[in-house]
Amino acid sequence: MSRDTRRILFYIFLILFLVLGTSIVLYSQGWRFDFDTGSFQIIGGIYLNSTPSNAAISLNGKPVQNQSSLLQAGTLISDLTPGKYKITVSEKGYLPWTKTATVISGGAAVFDKITLLPSSGSKKLDTGVSSFSLADGQLVTVENGGVSFQDHSIPGAELVATSYGADVITSNKSGTTYYLVDLSNLGSSLNLTALLANLRSSRLKLTNRVTIDKITFNPFDDSKVIINASDGLYIMDTSNLSISKVAPKTVADFTTSYDRLLWVNNSGISSYNLVLNSSTTIDSFATRTAILPDKINISSSGSLISVLDKSGRLYLFGSATQIPIVVADQVQASSFSPDSLYLAFGKSDGSVYVYDIDDDTYFNLGIGNGATINDIEWYKDSAHLFELQNNDLNFIEVATGTPVNSDLISNNVSQFNYSSNEDAVYYLANGEIFSFAITR
Repeated sequence: MSRDTRRILFYIFLILFLVLGTSIVLYSQGWRFDFDTGSFQIIGGIYLNSTPSNAAISLNGKPVQNQSSLLQAGTLISDLTPGKYKITVSEKGYLPWTKTATVISGGAAVFDKITLLPSSGSKKLDTGVSSFSLADGQLVTVENGGVSFQDHSIPGAELVATSYGADVITSNKSGTTYYLVDLSNLGSSLNLTALLANLRSSRLKLTNRVTIDKITFNPFDDSKVIINASDGLYIMDTSNLSISKVAPKTVADFTTSYDRLLWVNNSGISSYNLVLNSSTTIDSFATRTAILPDKINISSSGSLISVLDKSGRLYLFGSATQIPIVVADQVQASSFSPDSLYLAFGKSDGSVYVYDIDDDTYFNLGIGNGATINDIEWYKDSAHLFELQNNDLNFIEVATGTPVNSDLISNNVSQFNYSSNEDAVYYLANGEIFSFAITR
């Protein structure tokens, strides 16, 4: 072999070494050649985690191995050049989940709360029902003009409130007389309207007649009830036969959270500690443009309060900052997520939005059809919503990507109740009560 030949071979191998060596280094650092763009780009990936965990995965129509196991949660699809990919997650007996994912250089598109909804499996529980409630996981129904529990009639014609234990509050048809019923002792009931009048007179020396606008249980003690009457807010102890008036003026609405009782009226928002028996003013409307409150709600963390006024304007108050935010107008229903990070609300045009509280951003779920939104309730993962609109009960994914997965549970629904302990939704359709398990 001549010297010139050896020199040529040397340079060829040197070039190959440099090219291959550089390629190996670039490959190890995540660089790939994209034939669509004709350029080198850093790869990205897609992470998926679903319920059920053994669901089939496809990427752009091609199957991908599900990596979920006892030792690993979810599946990471790596080595993807930047761009858009169509993902499908499916399992027999469930409705499929689809999404167009955008992969960026050096990043991963994360979908870690995919919940496939069963395609069938509603279980009929009762018929001839006009409304219902759950008391300690047991059904209490209104049927044939009366309240019923386990085929036994109990006092009252309408359901008003249920406790975490085995007690319910009912009322007569006109809503003028209220009863406390112990479901563990159906022969025992108490006329709360009469007791209120008696204790107001004997303990507080108040003899004027009042009406009850709203009544519910103390979250700590089923023997205590909170009553919004026409002259103020009361806490009544049905066991010790005592009563206290915690708000001297008419209250637009009230709610409870842990050890706190909160109420709103034209003057502002106030809080009462149910353990320490002390009250504080959270926000005074006197220093702001007039707010005519209608409903109040508090997040599960207790740090955020929403107020919906009679015009449909939704306000958000932070108990720490006391700075109100106007979230939206023309709101019909709203709900805080279980993790207190989001506030979902439905508007009069039928659209549903989610407000990201920390980022101060909104995203429209894009499912509005102009129909009235009756109710919104969060699923336990803070990533899905139950929405009752135009008598259709839907299970909606809370996400910014497209498409937004929205699945119909049932139509002709007039009422629903989600039980996070059972992970099942109970609903009333055409006078029949059904239960529908989300995870199986």
